[in-house]
Amino acid sequence: MKRANRRFVLYVGLFSSLNLIIVCYITLTVNMQYRIRYTGFTLLPFRNPRAMFSSPMPKRILIVEDEISVRNAVRIFLEHHSPFEVCGEAANGVEAVEKAVALQPDLVILDLSMPHMNGIEAASLLRSRLPLVPIVVYTMFGDVLGKSLASALGVAAIVSKSDGLAILLARIQALLASTTLVQPPVAK
Repeated sequence: MKRANRRFVLYVGLFSSLNLIIVCYITLTVNMQYRIRYTGFTLLPFRNPRAMFSSPMPKRILIVEDEISVRNAVRIFLEHHSPFEVCGEAANGVEAVEKAVALQPDLVILDLSMPHMNGIEAASLLRSRLPLVPIVVYTMFGDVLGKSLASALGVAAIVSKSDGLAILLARIQALLASTTLVQPPVAK
């Protein structure tokens, strides 16, 4: 009888140790994945748990652009001049749809001229799969996409690349601050 009790205690001890290791692994993984600074043995990013409810999560943006230099410029500008988080990047329309469905961004910045699937096709698929996510077309060919086509595709805004990143940021801020689902396209 004593031998069975010892085994039981040994198994309970091993099970508890294994659980502790799993909890430590999950905690560290979650903290690293969401870039939460380490605050002790906790999943909360703050020392004060009430602070979690006072600061809203940053809005997440997906950048879809085939030119890597433009994509990097937009990402760096948004990271340094806005409270928004760039949750992902895509180089073509096919990748854009896959990443948008996987990442569930709050807004998509979309180029029109891309390989494998152009921006018009991607916007149509994004609108059908993520109807609540605003799409901002950031392109050199803003005049090609008319307001009626943009409205039919569900594009919330059109910004010409020649207008610059400050105008793009202003349109993004206006869209993410808005309470309406889709705004009429704005072209300049």
